[in-house]
Amino acid sequence: MSDKRPTPDQQAIIDCKTDNILVPAAAGSGKTTVMIDRIVSKIIGDMSDDSIPEHEKHSLDSILVVTFTVAAAEHMREKAESALDEAIAKNKDKPAPNSDNAKDAAKDAKDAE
Repeated sequence: MSDKRPTPDQQAIIDCKTDNILVPAAAGSGKTTVMIDRIVSKIIGDMSDDSIPEHEKHSLDSILVVTFTVAAAEHMREKAESALDEAIAKNKDKPAPNSDNAKDAAKDAKDAE
């Protein structure tokens, strides 16, 4: 997560419980940082919440972020992976989210329907 403190509006976006969110803002306003903090917050929060079934927990592979260019999408993915690795290192006592396990759980749940 970022070293810079988010503004109250940015913090509201990071903490928003709604899964789908649109963040329109000007260039250089901190959108990428806010979205990375939101993604990491959701994933780390789910890791520590035993009331959420494994197949419903957020992972990098279960979150859709739309950008204007492929380069921007790749940049955001790299930043999200790096920030998530850093957050996991800070929370070593909690199990790391595993994209393959999340995919398998989602497939198993769909197969069970």
